[in-house]
Amino acid sequence: MTRIVLKGRTQLLKPVITEILAIHQLVESLDMGQFVGYPWEEFVKLKRQTPLCLDIVWYSVPVPPWKKRNKSDRFVRASYAVPDIKRSALDWEQIKTAAGGKNGYSWGRFRATANLSNGGQMQVHGGSENEAEERLKALLSLSTAEIVTLSTTEEKKEGRRAVDKKLYKETTRVFPAYFTVTNREKVITESNLSTLEGDFHETQGKINLWTEEAPPNLREIIAEVLRVRGANPS
Repeated sequence: MTRIVLKGRTQLLKPVITEILAIHQLVESLDMGQFVGYPWEEFVKLKRQTPLCLDIVWYSVPVPPWKKRNKSDRFVRASYAVPDIKRSALDWEQIKTAAGGKNGYSWGRFRATANLSNGGQMQVHGGSENEAEERLKALLSLSTAEIVTLSTTEEKKEGRRAVDKKLYKETTRVFPAYFTVTNREKVITESNLSTLEGDFHETQGKINLWTEEAPPNLREIIAEVLRVRGANPS
């Protein structure tokens, strides 16, 4: 039995509870490396270190609802976290283009892995070597982190992947669905001023990418995410 613990203000938690439960049901029995652009341990570590992060989600259906249209359809959800986003890159058109545009991109068994100048690592899956590398480079064009080394491998249909369909990534076209931008800032209070350890405050904003145009309230959402909160009262 999995236990999910959420901490924060009630008004901030309510909108995300349903989404978290839905994502949990979707990924509960699957390999998290299939969905996140980092190895899982690396993803958790960089989430703590990265002040401004972008999470983009693709589905194998272009528009909601995000589910199979027919029982025979293959349904894929892919997600990559891009660290250290440039503030100038928080542009809907720029992000959608980096995600493959309205036609999406070909996702599959080839994994491009980049070691980054910020000390982290990012991975992207594609239906071919070129597809994986091009999508990785396109996403990292949104980041201040630069590629130090780049390699591409193929996940062979051998061993467990040969018998477990969930582990083998059949080439599938996926379409950008939405992105979440997270701003993580350290909050210094009088009680921790001497150590400068501080607490962290996270602000998130979710924006659709599947639509033809940017949402009319895009600027307000981004401005709210980027707004400096300052120190909390001790």
